[in-house]
Amino acid sequence: MPLEINTEAIGLGAILRTHRLGVPIHQRSFAWEEEEVRELWEDLERGRRDAGGYFVGPVVLSRADSSDNRLWIVDGQQRLATVSLLLAGLVAVLLEHGDVERSQMLSKEYLHEVDVRTLDTEPTLVLGESDDQYFRRLMEAAINNGDLPEPDPRRQSHILLKGAYEYLKGRLATESRPGDPGWVERLLDIKEFVDTSLEVILVNVDTDQNAYLIFETLNDRGMRLTPGDLLKNHLFGTAGSRLTEVHARWADMMSQLDGSSDAEIIPEFLRHYWIATVGMVRSRALFRTISKEVTTPLAAVELAEGLAGAATTYAGLNSPLDAVWRGHETRTKSALTILQMFRVRTPRSFLLAAAMELTPNAFAGFVEAVKNWSVRMAIAGGLGSGSVEE
Repeated sequence: MPLEINTEAIGLGAILRTHRLGVPIHQRSFAWEEEEVRELWEDLERGRRDAGGYFVGPVVLSRADSSDNRLWIVDGQQRLATVSLLLAGLVAVLLEHGDVERSQMLSKEYLHEVDVRTLDTEPTLVLGESDDQYFRRLMEAAINNGDLPEPDPRRQSHILLKGAYEYLKGRLATESRPGDPGWVERLLDIKEFVDTSLEVILVNVDTDQNAYLIFETLNDRGMRLTPGDLLKNHLFGTAGSRLTEVHARWADMMSQLDGSSDAEIIPEFLRHYWIATVGMVRSRALFRTISKEVTTPLAAVELAEGLAGAATTYAGLNSPLDAVWRGHETRTKSALTILQMFRVRTPRSFLLAAAMELTPNAFAGFVEAVKNWSVRMAIAGGLGSGSVEE
């Protein structure tokens, strides 16, 4: 029989509003740390600020052999669980402000439903076996303004669930300070954005086996479009009569980077170059950000020339013995070797900007300071790579 597949563009909140969902027993537990949760919140903020949709990848669902008509989440558990926690935090903030009616409406719309026959309350999202009971208690406390349950210290996923909820509720609380007349509208704007504009491609497949086939195909390296693929297509399409120039500069860039043994170097270089020359951007927002800024043939040529010019230096950051460092001090090569040894990638945009602006002597002192700070941070810990990068 042929595969039965349905696809649609839909908001993450709308999936929770229109489907009953469960996590298969063999899937991993909740695993998002604060960095991933913060990135989702920042994606949401950026999308609201830009007044447009924000794409956060595919979600794959399959029909489950269960009596309650739930769909299995084959891909998307972390995002759907995190958005559920965000909506629970929104309900909790409304309750704290005394807005009981709205809080109850949103809770019933996204987080649970009442069985008309038994009057039992059933959650919209059921997590895997190791997380579900704690997730239920956490959500129940949130939507009833109760004390949050303490996580089992032996279960890292429980600690992460509580941490994600507390982080998101804290961010929502900053949007609804007492005495601010616009707080209700801001919270409802967030709810609407999550429902309609925090977008995914929802892939609904007829069986569990076929769902995993689709999941593997979506993630197969031969089928995936990288940010580099998307950006190249955009630049070539924007170049117009100057396509030959853009094509030549892109080829120059690739010749410098493609020989590297580092499989991530091209997408990382594109993002780090943009950070070094324009401003901070997350991986998921890279193509969208650049495509909004580069809209003319001249802009396409200028970006391609900049990329080609910086690629040699960037490749050298990954190879301390590269010819690009000929004429630089020995301590520059020594510091880069130590950064490579410790696999320190986060400061590369910083180092690229410095290498493009400083004299060899000044750069030597700069890279040595970055090396000292990075090694100390690696030993001491305390900050995620996103915080360090900012």
